[in-house]
Amino acid sequence: MATVVLLGCSTSGKSSAVRRFQSMYGNGYGNQSEVIDTDALVAADSEFNGHLYAMYLKFTRRSDNSAAQLYLELGERHLLKQLANKKEPVLIAAGPNIPLREPEWSNFLRVVNPICFYFRLTPKQLYEGLRRRRIRQGRRGLDLCPGFGCWDAGLATAFNQQSSNWEEIPSEQALPLIEQYLAKVDPIYASACHPEFIYEGESVKNDQAVQEELSRKFVSCLRWAPIVSPMAAAVSVR
Repeated sequence: MATVVLLGCSTSGKSSAVRRFQSMYGNGYGNQSEVIDTDALVAADSEFNGHLYAMYLKFTRRSDNSAAQLYLELGERHLLKQLANKKEPVLIAAGPNIPLREPEWSNFLRVVNPICFYFRLTPKQLYEGLRRRRIRQGRRGLDLCPGFGCWDAGLATAFNQQSSNWEEIPSEQALPLIEQYLAKVDPIYASACHPEFIYEGESVKNDQAVQEELSRKFVSCLRWAPIVSPMAAAVSVR
């Protein structure tokens, strides 16, 4: 049995990779298998319905999103402690801050010894990914909520005191901030991975061949044996 962890910034394709894996292989690995999205678990309360943005909207007050960040941090630290005790194979899409939660992250690596994949983004790709996500969220009416966009604070949005809204930072101002952020997290993500398990995020999201390769590698790393249904077995015998 093994644990596989997908690392990377927001919008790098981790959750999509997990959903694609599930659509390809379904529940054909028995009751001991499990797939986890840490963001969804941290925001699992019925009030948030698995969405971190709902948590941020609840706890953010004007320019202050510190309560939301604290809620996220405590949830991720608690989750890492739980994951360190799991005995069954598990595929985990990790929130971008999971590897920053010390000492829980280092203890998780030491106890579990997971196989980590890193989906890497350039500063421009991260900026555009966050922007596209806010556009999608806006189409669902979230832009009418106070605090909309506060989850991208310090990277792609900033609070405007005059309008009392979180507004998009122009790319020429945001890219240096994102470069600083990536300079901090990229070595942490990469240090947990074998070089062959580091992928370009855009390929993960857009290249079907890469997507299929990843799903096959997840199966191999998890060392799960697909369960053959009686009908499929009968067909193979014929």
